[in-house]
Amino acid sequence: MLPQTQKLRDRVTAALRAAIISGELTPGTIYSAPELARAFGVSPTPVREAMISLVNDALVEKLPNRGFRVIELDPAILDQAVEARLLLEVPTMGAIAQACTGNVAKAVFALLPLVDAMETTARHGDLVRLLETDTTFHTRFLSLHGNNVIVDTVRNMRSLARLTGLKALAPDLAHFSAEVRLG
Repeated sequence: MLPQTQKLRDRVTAALRAAIISGELTPGTIYSAPELARAFGVSPTPVREAMISLVNDALVEKLPNRGFRVIELDPAILDQAVEARLLLEVPTMGAIAQACTGNVAKAVFALLPLVDAMETTARHGDLVRLLETDTTFHTRFLSLHGNNVIVDTVRNMRSLARLTGLKALAPDLAHFSAEVRLG
């Protein structure tokens, strides 16, 4: 069992990552840990720890005595991240689909509440929560293959391949929420 502070830091990290990916936290902008902590309703410590984790993931850079700046995304890196995801994610999901009987099928159906959560957050235009839930769904689905290296790599590639401009689509998400359902 994780200590309570570890769980909080992990939740803050996931929320900050989703906010960066969605564009809620904008590239080039400097954010302070106390400012973000107030927004999250937590103390600055888990926010600082989360931001250091995001520095390690190349999503933000630490600016001594100023805070953290969201890193501008290089289009070439975006292209490479998308290619890496396609090369890993598609065949892995195909392998899981081929093995979708017994316990694997039960595990896939256990993911349906995440699909419902994605629909709900899309209807409400909650982009940050939608991206958090989408990443959770995809990484849990991929984990059914049993290769944690693939799961971790895809998670990192999803972070790198930020969906710039997605924030502008938030009002239209409700129109697309039905497309998230599994057939």
